[in-house]
Amino acid sequence: MLRAALNELRGTNSKQKTIAFIRERHWFDLHPEDLLPYPTCCTNEPRWQTLIAWGRKDSVVAGLMFNHRRDEWELTRDGIDRFIGIRARYRTGELFAGHSFRIQAVDEPVIRYQRA
Repeated sequence: MLRAALNELRGTNSKQKTIAFIRERHWFDLHPEDLLPYPTCCTNEPRWQTLIAWGRKDSVVAGLMFNHRRDEWELTRDGIDRFIGIRARYRTGELFAGHSFRIQAVDEPVIRYQRA
């Protein structure tokens, strides 16, 4: 989702612009608890936005996004190529996103799945 947004936005984008892009397209299946902050996190932002930020961190570690200065989010050439390759595999039916999941709150014992 993050890499798809950055691929469409092109270039360097802020966290807020990227999150707004995802929110406007309803790419994240938001539930009331997703609007609350993580109880163990030091920020008051909604947890779904924290998940996007963690996706950025993981993408930087994997070399799929640049480690620019604060609030500059951009895909590397490898990140663009990997995204395009995965998107092509979904389009041909080689990959299928039949289920989506959302991370549960700490006190929720079961991960719930929902048909996409």
